[in-house]
Amino acid sequence: MILPAMTAALLLTQQPAMRLSEESAQEILTGCRAFAEENELTIAIAVLDDRLSMLAYRRMDSLREGPAKLAVRKAEYAAEWGSETRRLADAVGEGRLGWAFTSGGPPIEGGVPVYTSEGVLLGGVGVSGASAADDALCAKAGIERAGLKPARPPAD
Repeated sequence: MILPAMTAALLLTQQPAMRLSEESAQEILTGCRAFAEENELTIAIAVLDDRLSMLAYRRMDSLREGPAKLAVRKAEYAAEWGSETRRLADAVGEGRLGWAFTSGGPPIEGGVPVYTSEGVLLGGVGVSGASAADDALCAKAGIERAGLKPARPPAD
């Protein structure tokens, strides 16, 4: 009786985790780039999985190094914490500086998590170079183009 239960527990722990695929990352990149071109934005886009591994990156011509690096930092925060960097900006605006700065993320919009429709965190997208609001809209456009969600769906 104990052996079947142990075997079942072992099998459950060996199930492959859901991961953001390179194909989905490229689709996110394509969607972000299309949004940027439609809106005449010059941006950098970083797509990371939930282990903070870079799956896709694009820096448009003439974008400075600072915004390009910021896109990666935004993606790291979104992938690690599963929330938008906008929350950090809101915290700063409300005077909650400790939480905003100890989390390690940049307190500016443009870092957006990537979720499945079942609520599994797959990674994060960071966009930088345009206005903060446009950076976030661009990231969400890419995520949605890939058929994924920019926020954890509500529990049923």
